[in-house]
Amino acid sequence: PDPFVESLQHDSIIVQIPRLRGRVNNRLEKILSVFDQSQIYPDDQRMLELDENKYGDDAEMTHILHRLQSAAANPDIRNRMNAEDEFFQALEDRDTAIMQMDATIMTQKKEIEEQKAALEEKDAAIEEQKAAIEEKDAALEEQKASLEEQKASLRAAVLALSKSGMNAEMIAKTLNIGEEKIQEILS
Repeated sequence: PDPFVESLQHDSIIVQIPRLRGRVNNRLEKILSVFDQSQIYPDDQRMLELDENKYGDDAEMTHILHRLQSAAANPDIRNRMNAEDEFFQALEDRDTAIMQMDATIMTQKKEIEEQKAALEEKDAAIEEQKAAIEEKDAALEEQKASLEEQKASLRAAVLALSKSGMNAEMIAKTLNIGEEKIQEILS
């Protein structure tokens, strides 16, 4: 084990000041009870409303209370407290703005991802449509080729029958085609 890390571990005592209500058991608890947050002034969160009579029998506690009161009454200290509050408020506002920006960025990222997915789906649909159109074009080409073959066969048959001495009317009856069509092929 790392001796430095081991030296960081130590026993600690955690004092929950709000739970010190009621009877104070020892000197430390008595001193810490001065900072009980349940006694905060509603108008000024930095000020505590303390009952000096509660500590009147203890000279040290009276001294501590007077030191705290004189610090609270000192305009320089109050100005520093106000500046500190403004500084912390500015930090909190900045952190809030950063969190809101992060949330906005995350929302925008999600929207972009959704839009990407939608575009990919549309691209896939377009590709499918292109493939279907190509298939139809191929089928049309096959039909054209088949039609051309049929026309060529019909033309060959009409010409062969015409060479054998049949007239247009007889060829039309034999092939079951209109006489005009036969005339068109022969011309």
